Amino acid sequence: MTKEEFCKQINISRYPKYTVSQIKEGTPDHNCVSLVCTESDKTAIAKYENGKWQQAHFTSTKFGGRQEIYYDDIIENVVYWTDGAPEDCNRE
Repeated sequence: MTKEEFCKQINISRYPKYTVSQIKEGTPDHNCVSLVCTESDKTAIAKYENGKWQQAHFTSTKFGGRQEIYYDDIIENVVYWTDGAPEDCNRE
């Protein structure tokens, strides 16, 4: 997946939208929570902390339970990641 394709995919039904300039490659120089694209073109919500990416998962709310977030390591390489909050406020 190209940077432009990743940007288009994560912006479906989103307002404001991410700009292509917010899509970064390589390793972040700070801890962050981002939308990421892996080398096999999987898209996920992940956090970068202590030099590694971890994917966010959500527990079921079945039977009225409380939803929790948990993380596990992303085994494959992260190719692209979003930097910051969406910025583009133009309506298309």
